Amino acid sequence: MDATRFNVKFSEKTPYVCPHCNVTFSRKWDAIGIQGDRIVNGWCPTNLVGTSCTSCEKPIIYMATTGSQLNYNRVVSLVRIAPRHAQRDVGRFKTDVTPNIFDDYVEAVDILAYSPKASATMTRRVLQMILNDQGFKDDNLHNQIGMLLKSKTLPPYLSDVVDLMRNFGNFGAYPVTDVSTLQIIDVDEGEAETCIELLEALMDHYFVQPAKHQTMVKKIRSAGKSVQT
Repeated sequence: MDATRFNVKFSEKTPYVCPHCNVTFSRKWDAIGIQGDRIVNGWCPTNLVGTSCTSCEKPIIYMATTGSQLNYNRVVSLVRIAPRHAQRDVGRFKTDVTPNIFDDYVEAVDILAYSPKASATMTRRVLQMILNDQGFKDDNLHNQIGMLLKSKTLPPYLSDVVDLMRNFGNFGAYPVTDVSTLQIIDVDEGEAETCIELLEALMDHYFVQPAKHQTMVKKIRSAGKSVQT
């Protein structure tokens, strides 16, 4: 089925930014009516529209619900169901963040809608990975956060958030005595999402901004300027 009728973004001539890797691509989209739904004269009210990225080859799938049979081109609902991290631009971290940290961060985002507790647990694991990467090494996450804050290397807006996170919801309920970052954390979806936002702020501080700085330095040097680093 021609997917273009659901939305102009589904035209193979329309550039689309992959939500997985943030690469812009163009490719044919396919549409199929959901089996078991009512079909009259080739019309189906609920359809899956999908393609895969030309760069990372991961699937992108939408659910499109159309109007009545007489007005089947009118889309009344268009929801992306894969990947689930529809509200977060995870691709912006892919280039600069260490691959194992990035992969686990994406997993935390992917499972947020299904299990906030599992997402927060994965977030806690990624936080420890980031702190290890930055030289704050300890078997206990609570101690690592203390080391980070004691170093006074974070800007105030980040150190305040990190400090609060130790006692946020149940995110920091066990770290004083439990050395395992895989302790299931009893949080709701809003709390788990806040944990992810903290990770994003730290990844931006430790990986994205330094990379931008280096790019800027190279541009200025290539223009014949002298920069002190």
